[in-house]
Amino acid sequence: MVRRVDFARYILSPLYLFILSVIIAALIKIGLTGYNIEINNKLLFKIIVTGTFFLSLPLWVKAVWFVLIKGSYTSEEIKNFYPLSVLYFFDTADMHMRIVKALGKINLYHLAFMLYVASCLKLYIIASWWHLFGIVCITYGFGLALLQAGIILIFM
Repeated sequence: MVRRVDFARYILSPLYLFILSVIIAALIKIGLTGYNIEINNKLLFKIIVTGTFFLSLPLWVKAVWFVLIKGSYTSEEIKNFYPLSVLYFFDTADMHMRIVKALGKINLYHLAFMLYVASCLKLYIIASWWHLFGIVCITYGFGLALLQAGIILIFM
C-alpha cells in the first residue's frame, strides 16, 4: 500500500506543483493589483514556477542528508527532520504533532523563494525592491501562515 501511495504522489507531483504555482501567482497578483502594479500573468507564472525550486529544496536536503551523510536512520528520524526550519527555535516536547509539522514546514527556503520572486519582479517592474519584497511577504507569507494555521486547526 505504501508503494502505491508513493507512486501516486510521484505521478501527481507535477499537478501539485502546477496548482501550487497557480495559487501563489494568484495571491501575488492580487497583492500587486492592490498597489496598482501591473505585470503579465504569464511572466508572473514563469517566475513562480522557477521559484518553486526553492520550495522543493527541503526534500532534496532531506534525501541527501539521510542517504549520503547520515547513513543509518529510522523512519521516525525522517518524519521529524525539518531542515532550516523555525521549529528548532521551539521546545517540541509538549507540542501536538500537527503543530510540530506546521512549524516544521515554515523554513528558510520560503524566505529564499520570497527573495527570488521579489528580485525577479524588480527586473520587470519599476518599483523599489523593498516594496516588492513587502508585497510578496504580505501575500505569500500571509497565505503560508494561513495554510499552516488551517492545517493545525483542522487536524487537531
